[in-house]
Amino acid sequence: MAAKLPTGDVLDARPTVKEPARFGIGMIGSGNIVENAHIPAYQAAGYRIVGIASRNREHAEGVANRKSLARTFDSIEALLNDPEVDVVDIAVPPDFQPAIVEAALRAGKHVLAQKPVATNYKDSVAMVSLANEVGRTLAVNLNGRFDPSINAARQLISEGRLGTRLVASINMCIAMPWQEYYKVSRWDQLMILNMSVHHIDQFRWMFGDPVAVSAFGRTTPGPYFGENVAQYNLFYADDFLATALDDGSNWSDDFGITYRIQGTDMSLKGVIGWPHGTYSELSARRPDDDGWRDFAFSRQWFPDAFSATMGELLSSLEVGREPRTSARSALPTMAAIVAAYRSMKEQRTVTLAEVVAENGAAGG
Repeated sequence: MAAKLPTGDVLDARPTVKEPARFGIGMIGSGNIVENAHIPAYQAAGYRIVGIASRNREHAEGVANRKSLARTFDSIEALLNDPEVDVVDIAVPPDFQPAIVEAALRAGKHVLAQKPVATNYKDSVAMVSLANEVGRTLAVNLNGRFDPSINAARQLISEGRLGTRLVASINMCIAMPWQEYYKVSRWDQLMILNMSVHHIDQFRWMFGDPVAVSAFGRTTPGPYFGENVAQYNLFYADDFLATALDDGSNWSDDFGITYRIQGTDMSLKGVIGWPHGTYSELSARRPDDDGWRDFAFSRQWFPDAFSATMGELLSSLEVGREPRTSARSALPTMAAIVAAYRSMKEQRTVTLAEVVAENGAAGG
């Protein structure tokens, strides 16, 4: 008899934080994702937010007032110098992040950096090395891993239920409000750096590190910049293929993200609830099943996954282990992003080893 499949919430494994209010959190950045994902998720989990800082103090004050935060700092420096702040949560465009991460680490703070941690592999390695040097923990907010559906699929895969893995695919069709936000940042790198990073990292979370990447991209005609359409393939040593098409040019109302995973012993298919604010979905089917088995979840990607990424860091600090979302462990995700852009530019398949060899690897 085939093994019984567990329920959806049992599959959605999340970190356990024994003392949620033990570490004080300082927020850097006051954008939409901070106000509507980070803060409400932390408050619901009982995490202790000391205050918020932003380059726009007036905007930060508005967020603090709406979310009942105790303090608005006059500057990032003031936040970093506050002894109540143990962990710095950074949510700024990736071009601005390395300098803030460096300052926070040198100030003796643990850091949860926004994904991606930087815009290139070399800077990512440098930040990991600095964290090792100063003895502080640097984690990355890879919240896509803790979408309940993706997290559950990972557990089924880790239990060997797929059999021989064959192929996985993600398809996203959406319009993203990035043009204004990222025009101050990496205007020439858009979809892969800022959104596809989720899917590349989710593939790694479920299937491990690929050997090589090929990618293609284009910019929508009109007043746009950067690639807002990207197609990329991750190749694995066992001939497994993970592929995605991320379409950020969709002007219709059928927004969404779907995925499918095929193995010899099981098929999985899922729907990500974002941006509709609905619960994600997962269904499984084995060759001898009459139909699909549907899993129901009681959490969402936004905002629930954000308490999981911060919780993973806090839990690791409580027990003295490396978080599963550490910047060191996220380096292959950054290498895959770099490989994807090089593949687009040079029209060839690029190995992750090539990227690592050029920039070095962080130890620790």
